[in-house]
Amino acid sequence: MRHAKSITVIGLVAAASAAVALPSSAADRDELPPPRSVSPVFNKTITAGKQFTFQVRSRTNSAVFVVVSKSKRKAADGTLRDKKGYMRKMGRRKGTLFTKKVERYRGLDSHFLNKPGTYYWQAHRISCSEQTDCAVEGPIRRFRVKRR
Repeated sequence: MRHAKSITVIGLVAAASAAVALPSSAADRDELPPPRSVSPVFNKTITAGKQFTFQVRSRTNSAVFVVVSKSKRKAADGTLRDKKGYMRKMGRRKGTLFTKKVERYRGLDSHFLNKPGTYYWQAHRISCSEQTDCAVEGPIRRFRVKRR
């Protein structure tokens, strides 16, 4: 009986050690790829005032953000520097697809959707276990807003 208990204890210790040694998620095993921009596609032209939806693919359980800027200059963490223009948390729609429908502010002339010009957008997620600056940024894409 005593021998059976020690085998059981050894088995439990071995199982616990194996569980501790194994990574608990894909993020622990390998770095997940950065968010991948889906829509709007590079150089897409959008009519001023017409709503559209940002779409990004990301294999993560954390939040994904979209930033729109008038400049493609990057901050030290690799994200677009000018975050004053537009930064929103995206919602998960299905699986790995994150979406954010642009709000329409008809009376706000400074809102990029109402102001024709060239803009840059980028998706990023936060992961301090993967990046020392905590920002896992996707590529920077360009789109244009044209007059109605």
